[in-house]
Amino acid sequence: MNNNAKNFDRYVFLSTLARNLIEVFIGTVLFKIGFSLHQVIFYYLLVNIFSTVLGVPCTILAKKYSNKILSIIGISFFIILQITLNYVTVNTIYLYLIAFLFSVYRRCYWISRRYYTLQVIDKDNISKKYSKITIINQLGVMTSSYIGSILLDFFDISVVTIISIIILIFSVYFLYKLNFKHEKNNINIKLFETLKCVPKASMVHIACYEMQNVLKFFLPLYIFIYVKDTYTTVGLLNLIANLATLIFAYVYGTLINKNKNYLRLSIFLVLIIKVLQVNVVGISLMIISF
Repeated sequence: MNNNAKNFDRYVFLSTLARNLIEVFIGTVLFKIGFSLHQVIFYYLLVNIFSTVLGVPCTILAKKYSNKILSIIGISFFIILQITLNYVTVNTIYLYLIAFLFSVYRRCYWISRRYYTLQVIDKDNISKKYSKITIINQLGVMTSSYIGSILLDFFDISVVTIISIIILIFSVYFLYKLNFKHEKNNINIKLFETLKCVPKASMVHIACYEMQNVLKFFLPLYIFIYVKDTYTTVGLLNLIANLATLIFAYVYGTLINKNKNYLRLSIFLVLIIKVLQVNVVGISLMIISF
């Protein structure tokens, strides 16, 4: 494995570990602060509106400067977001502020990270390398979400903020060690022409992916409101779900090139599983999540 691949793997693990100490709980944190469920839903709507609008300027920034700069902007906004969460009160202005900060972070971080993912992947064995990156990502999510849930239950949110910021700073070190011949993305993308060329099946898959993100955001809230009002319960569910993802990421990484129906099967399973998750409690919820 070359140095870029090693440093990228370290960056993915550390940044994922740092982000998910709090990211998966933001909706629940807002609800616990005192915002109503309708206000939390409004916050999530704002996040998606802002993220959509920010897509173009973030892409322009990456092309004009570099994806490293875009990554740093994203991480910086996430740090500001975490600090802000320590001072949030029940005021609609904070919903706009938190949503904006989260949207800038999410758009900048993921545009640059996906760009680097394509840079380090071995073009002759895409699925195997991508499954490895997924496993590294899930290790970070699995570890951090459960640790974060315990910290939030027993300590002040400021403790989580400090730990997350320290880890993010370490992740930036490995980000800056990435050294590609072509750092800037000089490809001109014509939006409307590109959309016309995208296969309908791909559009359906993207839509299903976004729907899964919606369900992923609201499931912790559902658990907190209707199952048990502790962060640890949410963290335990994430631990179990991500353990399963970690195992099957490797399995499907070796099979996905052999059968194109796996993607359709996964979408079908997601729909069934998410319906079941919001209709069961206790051990059954944990088993279904796995």
